[in-house]
This record gives sequence, C-alpha cells and structure tokens, in this order.
Amino acid sequence: MPPGAPTPYSPVEAVKYGWTGFTRNVAPFLVLTIVMMVIGAAISVMTNLITTGSVLGIQEYDSTPDVGEMLGMQAVSLGGSFISTLISWVIGMAMMRGAIDVVDTGRTELGAMFSRINWGAALGAAVLGTLAIWVGIFACIVPGLIIGFLLWFTSPAVIDGESATGALSASYRFTSGNVGDVLLFGLLAIVLVVIAVCTCGLATLVVSPVLSIGMAYTWRVLQGRPVAP
Repeated sequence: MPPGAPTPYSPVEAVKYGWTGFTRNVAPFLVLTIVMMVIGAAISVMTNLITTGSVLGIQEYDSTPDVGEMLGMQAVSLGGSFISTLISWVIGMAMMRGAIDVVDTGRTELGAMFSRINWGAALGAAVLGTLAIWVGIFACIVPGLIIGFLLWFTSPAVIDGESATGALSASYRFTSGNVGDVLLFGLLAIVLVVIAVCTCGLATLVVSPVLSIGMAYTWRVLQGRPVAP
C-alpha cells in the first residue's frame, strides 16, 4: 500500500488489529477487565447476601414475605444493578480511551486510560442514548435495536472531543454512512461475545479489549484516518 493511502477496511482485519494491539498492551487492558469482572461479581454476591442471605441468591421462605420486605429487596437489587452498571460504564469509557490511543500511537498506559475524557459529555451522551434506545424498545423492540446500532459509536466520538449531542450525531452519521461494514463488524463481535459466554466468561479477558481496539480501528479507518502500524 503506498504511503498515505487510505487503509482498506474489513471486519476481520479490525479484529486482527485488535488482537495485535491487545498483545502489545496486555497489562493495562487485562487489569481493567479483571477489575470490572471482580467488582461486578462482588456487587452481585453482596446484593444476594443482603436480599436472600445466600451467595447464589437462592432463598427458601418459611412464609410469604410482606410487601415491605419485597420492596426492600427490590430496592437493594436495583441499587446493586445501578452501581454495577455505572462502574462498568466508567471502565468501558477508560477502555475505549486506551483503544483510541492504541490505534493512534500503538501504546497506552493504565493511568492514561482514565485521562483526556470529558466525563460530563460522556455521561450526557450515555443518558440521552439510553433514553432513546428504551423509547425505541417500548415502541416495538426493533426500533430500539436500530437506535442502539446507530448510536454504537457514541463513545469514540466523545473521546474525540464531541459534546453529548454532537457525539450522538457523529455516531449516527458514521454508522448510517457505513452500514454494511459496521453491521458485519457487529455480527463478528456478537460471535466473539457468545464464545466468551460459553467459556463461563473467562474469554472476556481477551474478547473485551480486542473488540474495543477493533471498534476504535473501525472508527478511524472508515473515516479515512491513519492508524498506527
């Protein structure tokens, strides 16, 4: 390929690039993924212990719990889910920051993955995007899936400096303008996620960072921008 020529794109190459980028930056991505998994498991166990007294969330009732107890357990469960989702989102944004750095420079570090992120814009975009997706789901499920697809690249747009609404618009323009390539990458990502689930989540240690870097690669290459070799 001549110097300066646009990098040809394919979803398979995106995953290969993600694997190469991960193997060159194993430590920071592995630490992030392990922390996310451990915190998620810890919150789940704690919630189960509080609500049922069982690590697995299994409880045998001697009598039917009253309304107050049921509401209390639901509140604890919702609170645990909210905290777990929030932490996963923060770590996910940090992983995308690292993925963009890998695509741009070839390297990233753990501390740098939490820097240079406009958290206000990121939170605003996440809230607006989630609301839009839920409206679509309540409308007829399929519109929600379409909206989720169109807003899939909101995070890298925020990392690139877009505002909350600007990131949503940028993701929409990007996905709608590259439907075929993005859809194929998404289908390949689903296959890898299913494989990770089939390994009881252990493959997530590799799949999550590989897909994050592959997503950043997709974002850059389909915009005609250069990527680190």
